[in-house]
Amino acid sequence: MKKFEEKKFNIGELKGISAKNIKEHLKLYAGYVKHTNLISEKIEEYMSDPEKNAYIIGELQRRL
Repeated sequence: MKKFEEKKFNIGELKGISAKNIKEHLKLYAGYVKHTNLISEKIEEYMSDPEKNAYIIGELQRRL
């Protein structure tokens, strides 16, 4: 499965949105990318026996 790579954004201060707020949003974005990749890796691991792990696979896919 293809891994997602975090894109780097150079966003300055915007009208109505502080630089601190933008920084926090970019940290959240980085976390989403990281956890999406972790979930994808787990799905690949559990696909070795999809019948046995059907429930777990379904729950992980729901989180994507």
